[in-house]
Formats: sequence, structure tokens, C-alpha cells
Amino acid sequence: MGKSIFLEVFGESPTNKVLDFLVVFDQFDYSMADIAENADVGYSTLKELIPKLEKKKIIFKTRISGKSNMYKINKK
Repeated sequence: MGKSIFLEVFGESPTNKVLDFLVVFDQFDYSMADIAENADVGYSTLKELIPKLEKKKIIFKTRISGKSNMYKINKK
């Protein structure tokens, strides 16, 4: 599978990869491990990005599943 138009236009920064994944697969919520794996971003990098994206209200925590926080893109 090739790069999405979003990544071609805006670049493949870790933030853009995370946003691209969450926008394309917006029907479910995902753990940080799932986001890191599917967006091809390092887990430690994601740990720094998640609080920034939450603060800007781009993503939000939907629930806790076991020990994992689950996140989803904010469509509003």
C-alpha cells in the first residue's frame, strides 16, 4: 500500500502518521501500542505526542481497557 495523499502533501512526520492512521481508521478506538504499530511510529515518540494532541483536543481518551488508555480522533 502506498502513502496516503495526506502524507504525500504534508510529509511523513510522526504526528502526521498518527493523524493519518486515526482519520482513516476512525470507527474504532486504539491503544498507544496499536497506534504506534499501525502508524509506524516509535512508542516512545508516541508517548510524547499523545499528551500534545490531547491538549489541542485533536484526539481524546475514550476509555481504559485493562491497563491501556484507548484513543480516538476528535471529529468535532
